[in-house]
Amino acid sequence: MLGKAGYTGEEAARALMVVLPDVLHFDRSKPAAYPNGRGLTDDVFDARLALVTNGQVSGDQTGPHSDYLDTFPNTSVNAGMLVGHNTLRLMVMGMENRAPTDDELGAMIELLEQGLRAGALGMSSGLFTPPGSYAKPDEMQAFGHVLKRHNAAYFTHLRDEASNVLEAVQEALDVAMACEVH
Repeated sequence: MLGKAGYTGEEAARALMVVLPDVLHFDRSKPAAYPNGRGLTDDVFDARLALVTNGQVSGDQTGPHSDYLDTFPNTSVNAGMLVGHNTLRLMVMGMENRAPTDDELGAMIELLEQGLRAGALGMSSGLFTPPGSYAKPDEMQAFGHVLKRHNAAYFTHLRDEASNVLEAVQEALDVAMACEVH
């Protein structure tokens, strides 16, 4: 049976196994890479290519795969790769509910830079759920300055979409204005 996206249950399960295993078995003792040695750029390419192309283009799981940008198949949907802020935090800090140290922030910035150099269009944040919800505005602004240097975009899931939505929108605007990013 096909789901709404045109995937069978088996195809969807295979796609999830591409995306989730590294996250589910994250090893905080290796802050710059996943436990299997793969880095953020590997997953930016492998996972997105597998999902967007329904498995027609897959990585060799050794990455980085910036060479795929030239061979990315024509599709009828617009697809863009983003570096996830929650992923950066998970890779460097795990689920710690605190501000990053200078070294941790530097490690997250380096991973963001790697993803942007590999072709990501920008960074997405999920400030509504952990570990992104632990980030303070100054952390987001540090990433915003990196995005500006790369002429990349900032996409956010607001910190609050209910009783404090106006404050959450203002927070996102403050980051965008302070860093001159869109």
